[in-house]
Amino acid sequence: MPIAGAPNWSSIEGSVKTYCVTNELDALLVVSKDRGMMPGSTIARVPMGIQGGGSGGYLRLSAAINIYDCATGRMRDTELLRFAPPGQLIWQVPQVEISRDLMTHLLSEMDDTTRAEIKSKLLSLPGPDWDQTLRRMVRTP
Repeated sequence: MPIAGAPNWSSIEGSVKTYCVTNELDALLVVSKDRGMMPGSTIARVPMGIQGGGSGGYLRLSAAINIYDCATGRMRDTELLRFAPPGQLIWQVPQVEISRDLMTHLLSEMDDTTRAEIKSKLLSLPGPDWDQTLRRMVRTP
């Protein structure tokens, strides 16, 4: 049975199996877009976006980490890339504050320097959050 929000594994299964055998791997982590629904709502998540209002906003990234078991040829687990701020129990998507100016223009209207700045922020967004997410995936009861 497919795991909700996971990529179409049948489309990459052959390549993943070959890669696992060639590199003698036990498992492979695959990062995919998160296009699921927000828990307990009818609001759809998008893989990345700019959100906010007033004086500023946030650039957010929503992704899933999938563990492919090379021995069985099946996906073992999927976990959303999330972090919990110190002292909080609520998991959040990786995000970084951005200026209001970035929120008021279409990406297609931005110059190369601005697009490069956004790309740089997106690439650095998940940084320390990989650790918390991977630890959730391998925790034991």
